[in-house]
Amino acid sequence: MQNIKDDLLQEGDYNAIVVGWEGSSQQIWYPQSASDTRTVGTEIGLVAANVIANGNSAKSRLYCVGHSLGSHVCGHAGQYTKFGRITGLDPAGPLFENRDWTVGLNPNCADLVDVLHTNGEPGVVLNLGTMKVLGHVDFYPNGGGRQPDCLLDPLRGANANGGYKRGVQDADKMPIDLTPACSHMRAIYYYRESILTPCFLSRQQCTDQYNLPGSCTTGVLPYQSMGFNSNTYGARGIFYLQTNGFEPYCKG
Repeated sequence: MQNIKDDLLQEGDYNAIVVGWEGSSQQIWYPQSASDTRTVGTEIGLVAANVIANGNSAKSRLYCVGHSLGSHVCGHAGQYTKFGRITGLDPAGPLFENRDWTVGLNPNCADLVDVLHTNGEPGVVLNLGTMKVLGHVDFYPNGGGRQPDCLLDPLRGANANGGYKRGVQDADKMPIDLTPACSHMRAIYYYRESILTPCFLSRQQCTDQYNLPGSCTTGVLPYQSMGFNSNTYGARGIFYLQTNGFEPYCKG
């Protein structure tokens, strides 16, 4: 969160507010954390309403970015006070994906809701994200399920930016494993890279997120840009693109 905040301040003139709710989001009992997204989101929505009421900002300038359960926190904030934009980074799937939209992030929470799906399909264990379309623009990099290089390989060491280098052992980092955490966290690194490097251009618009890239039309307008610059493109719908398995993640 701190790195993304720094990148945003480097990119432009913003007021960045970091919201930490570790007391709930990191507790062992996941259903309680999922439930608490409504409370935390409502509190953020109340602060946003006060900011607007005091004339310090307009709704269209309010932007909320959240990862996993944080995506649904942004959703509830937007349900209380509609935001100009919300970006969901691999929104949490368990207890959300088979429920009504009002339980979390949905297109009604902001004028633009863009979503990055990176762990929407189960592997050896259940997925942490979801394949469910939740926004006006939903990106499914590499199909939206397991991300490149998120496989068991003891010869690969992780670097500080979520990338991996073969043949390098890093005592401070865990090797890639078969848990879904690697793919789930990859959405954060895609987004961070997109702030200062507007490179993730998708030329493939699709009709079925469960059939990627088979349901996609390639090389035709309109294009979309995954991540920070998505609001500069007018296209809406489902988009597919491929990334590298290491930084820089953008293939150009």
